[in-house]
Amino acid sequence: MKRRFISEGHIIDSGIFAGILNLIAQEGAGYDIVSFEVGRTHVNTSRLEIDLICDTPEQLNNLTKKLVQQGCYEKSAGEALLKPAEKDACAPEDFYSTTNHRTEVYMNREWHPVSDQRMDGVIVY
Repeated sequence: MKRRFISEGHIIDSGIFAGILNLIAQEGAGYDIVSFEVGRTHVNTSRLEIDLICDTPEQLNNLTKKLVQQGCYEKSAGEALLKPAEKDACAPEDFYSTTNHRTEVYMNREWHPVSDQRMDGVIVY
């Protein structure tokens, strides 16, 4: 289970950056740093975009609350747009073709893993 968070401000010199990473490690979760832009001077702010990776929904929700207390905010995803196919074995003209990489779809305010993942497939709901 994964959620993306953003933290902006003087997160290096204030210790917030280290606090975020330490919190995630202490809670037994993982993370991937998506991007990290460091402010070049003391007046410039830094920006961290990080994926929080958890084993359970409970761990994810618990850590989300703690990261918000650290000044992070969740980068929200847009709801998946579902379209009917005109007939069997067809897809809408602007359909999303899957990859062989793990894919999840954001629907009803939750991420749902795609089953039977394969290259150039079509996600059917």
